Amino acid sequence: MLNVSVLSISHAEQATSLDTLSKDSKILAYVLGDFAKNNLINIGKRMDTVIGIECSEEYSIDLSPSLIAVMEPINFPSDSTYPTAGAWQYRFDLKRCNNTKTYNAFAMTQPNSAPKFGALIPGKTLASPTLVRDTYQTVAMKVAYDEKMKRQRECKDIVVKDTRVTIPPKIVTTGNVPAVSGRYEEEWLVRSCGTEVVVPICFTAKADGGTSFSVQLCKDVQ
Repeated sequence: MLNVSVLSISHAEQATSLDTLSKDSKILAYVLGDFAKNNLINIGKRMDTVIGIECSEEYSIDLSPSLIAVMEPINFPSDSTYPTAGAWQYRFDLKRCNNTKTYNAFAMTQPNSAPKFGALIPGKTLASPTLVRDTYQTVAMKVAYDEKMKRQRECKDIVVKDTRVTIPPKIVTTGNVPAVSGRYEEEWLVRSCGTEVVVPICFTAKADGGTSFSVQLCKDVQ
């Protein structure tokens, strides 16, 4: 008797950007699906608590593929429940209590498990998560120092409540890939021990892909 072994061939969808995906893409359906939305709403609720917003009404969010950036290529095998590789970043509008707040979050894959979701600073900063981390450390030191000089107190409760671009950058396109170029300016709204302060930051996007920053207005940067 002849034994015939049938092999099941698994195919994987891959993406370095959501712009190239078709409407029936498994990756697109996942990053925009209910699992992602529920995680993002929970992140938004926690961030509301951190920055002092209270709401007991229903929360909802708007997700757009154009506001989701792929940080590490996503790999999603056809026979897998979750993506097996990749990291991506969300910018979303959280709606609640007749108000809308822009928040940011990341998702990254884990072995044999659902992706891990985490919060990033709120608002419309153009800085990458790594650049945000480095900038925040400098901003926190400056705010803490100013607090000590002005009010003679040590303050370790420093939270970024919002970010916005005040002077937009130039956008250059190389090989159909847009990128930030030159100087641009942002304002970060920071809470420091109950006091709110607006911190200007001048970013400079370099030709080699790196970005430097200075915690001051761009006009004051030498």
